[in-house]
Amino acid sequence: MQKGPAGAQLCFCFVRQAAYDLAKLRGKKLAKRKDKSRRYVSDPSGVRTMCAYLLLREKVIKPLLAGVVRPIGRPPKVLNPLDQHYVNLRQELNRTFETIGLAP
Repeated sequence: MQKGPAGAQLCFCFVRQAAYDLAKLRGKKLAKRKDKSRRYVSDPSGVRTMCAYLLLREKVIKPLLAGVVRPIGRPPKVLNPLDQHYVNLRQELNRTFETIGLAP
C-alpha cells in the first residue's frame, strides 16, 4: 500500500484494475491517448457506447443474474410488460445454463 492524496491508502490492485480497464477501452477504440501526455479522451460516440455498456450491465444483466440465483417466489397477480420480459429472459437464461451444463 502507498499513501495517496490527503493521506488516503491506495492499493496497487486499484492501479492494475484501472490500467486493465483503460487497455480494454483503448482496444475497443472508445478512448485514445492525448498527444504526448498521460491523459485520455473519448469522442461523443465512445461516451455513448460506454454509457450503453454501463446501463446494460446495471439494469439488465445484474437483475437477470440475481433472479437466476435466487428463487423468485410467488409471481404477482398482474405483471407489467417489463416484468414479463424479465421473466422470459430469466427462463431463457435458465434453459441456456441447462444446455451448456451450468444448471444445478
